[in-house]
Amino acid sequence: MNYPKISIVTINLNNARFLEETIQSVLSQNYPNLEYIIIDGGSTDGSIDIIKKHENQLAYWVSEKDDGYGFALQKGFRKATGEIMAWLNSDDVYHPGSLFAVTDFFSKYPQVKWLTGFPSWLSEKSYRVGEMPNIENSFWKKRSDLYLKYSRWSRIRYLGGDFQAIQQESTFWKRKLWEKAGKGVNTDYKLAVDTELWCRFFRHENLYTMPALLASFRYGSEGQITRVKKKEYFEECLRILKKENDTFGFSQKANFRIRFLLAQVLKPFYYFDFPLGFLYERLLKIPTHPD
Repeated sequence: MNYPKISIVTINLNNARFLEETIQSVLSQNYPNLEYIIIDGGSTDGSIDIIKKHENQLAYWVSEKDDGYGFALQKGFRKATGEIMAWLNSDDVYHPGSLFAVTDFFSKYPQVKWLTGFPSWLSEKSYRVGEMPNIENSFWKKRSDLYLKYSRWSRIRYLGGDFQAIQQESTFWKRKLWEKAGKGVNTDYKLAVDTELWCRFFRHENLYTMPALLASFRYGSEGQITRVKKKEYFEECLRILKKENDTFGFSQKANFRIRFLLAQVLKPFYYFDFPLGFLYERLLKIPTHPD
C-alpha cells in the first residue's frame, strides 16, 4: 500500500510528566510515512531530555520561547509537509492503530477531506476514564448506533452552538482543505484555536465521523490549562461562533437559526428512531456516511 505522509505536531511547555507517553503513542504506531514535529516553548523541567531521546525519529524539533499556544502550532505546521495533518497536545495520546485507521478511511472515501473519531478520556495515571460509545455498558451494546448519531456534525449544528464534542486530538484533515482554509491557525485566540479552525473548515467541507476511538484527552489536576481556564475557553468559543455567524447575511443567518431551533425539538425523535426523526438530520444538513 502507498501510505500517504501524515504530519503530526505536538506542542509542549514543561509537561515532562506526560510527554514521554504522548511521544510513544505516536511513534509506536509504526506508521511507515510519519512526519512527527515537536515544538517546545523553552521547557526547564526535563522535557528537552525526553525529546532528545527520540530525536532520530523526529522530522523536526525545536525548543525556544514563543508567544503561546497558537504561535507554537503555527510554527509546527509551517514545517509540516504531509498530505494528512493533525496535532496532539503533550498530555494526550493516540490509540494503537489510529494512523492506519485514518489513512484507510481517507483512502476508501477520497471525497472526505476531514474526519473525527469518537472521543475518549484518560486519567492522570493513564487509565481510561470514559469513552463513547462505552462498549462495556449494556445500553451502548444495544444502541451502538446512538452515539454515532450524536457524533455527526454539520456547519449548522456547529454554529448553532452545539460545538463542544469535536475532540481535537481525534480530528485529522487533508492538506488541500488546510490550504483552502487559509494555511494556518488564528493566533488572535489564546485557547480556542481548534474552534476557530473548525469554523473555517466547515465553510468548505463536511466533517465525517469514523466509528472508532482514535485518541484520548487526558484529564489533569490543578495547573491544566483546559481546567483552570475552562470558563475563558468557553467564552472564547462563543465569540468565535458569533463572529462566524456575523459573516452571514440576514436571510442566511435566519435560515440557520430556524433550522437549528426546529432540530432541537426533533432531537429525541432522531436519536431514538421515532417517526419524523429523519427531519433532524435534514434540517441540520448532517452528512451521514460518505458512501
